[in-house]
Amino acid sequence: MSLSSIELAQAREITGGLLNELGLETYLFEIHPGEDYWQVKLDCAMKIDGGWESTSLPITKELLLASREDTDIHDQILEVWRKELAACKLLKSS
Repeated sequence: MSLSSIELAQAREITGGLLNELGLETYLFEIHPGEDYWQVKLDCAMKIDGGWESTSLPITKELLLASREDTDIHDQILEVWRKELAACKLLKSS
């Protein structure tokens, strides 16, 4: 399955939006396309010691791109990522 630069740009935009919705205080991410799964490599500031945590979130291209239009998929991704990123520091709510 070929990858277009448009799909990769869309994936970065969608991923950034999802991570912003999670309310992470400080983070960096990259998307690494793979044959079956893509890896969202993420570094975030940790709640406890102020250090950084590195993690990898596997997701298919189809699922990530579909989350833009499908609210159920969108919400499922947020739920999984929220659990995976529980150690990350969140923005203080107002």
